Amino acid sequence: MPTLHILTEGFPQKSFDLPEGVTSVGRDDDNAIHISDASLSGNHGEFVVTSGVVVYRDLGSTNGSFHENDQQIIGDMTIAEGTIFRIGSVIVQLVNGHIDPDQSKRDTALIQVNPSGLTSDALESSQETFESPFRPKKTFGSKIFIVVVVVMFIAAIGILGYIYITA
Repeated sequence: MPTLHILTEGFPQKSFDLPEGVTSVGRDDDNAIHISDASLSGNHGEFVVTSGVVVYRDLGSTNGSFHENDQQIIGDMTIAEGTIFRIGSVIVQLVNGHIDPDQSKRDTALIQVNPSGLTSDALESSQETFESPFRPKKTFGSKIFIVVVVVMFIAAIGILGYIYITA
């Protein structure tokens, strides 16, 4: 039976059997092959197995699927046993039920980020006091400026009023 083996380190389940028919792969939980990695789309692709022949189909994924020589897989591609290819940033190999031990560990060149939440301990904070390196702004000069502007405005209105009344 064809088996898909994950070569990228850090995944709890490394091998997935590919039975006859269609087997979906992606980040969403409803896929037959669920790979929890941010580089995979929710429904990334699918494997179609017919009489032992495995065909991979990318389902328009965001980060794509790539053949051994980094050529993007567009549409359907027949995969021979032993083929190593990449789904998002996860490197996988199609094998026939087993894998050579020397090929079981690979790193990817892409950075994987798994989202994580905050713990209640991280939200707790203690009151910390610190001295600011900034000095408080002195506002005495701006207060004098405001008083002068207001006095000039009142004087201007008074002069205009005097001219209007005497005219």
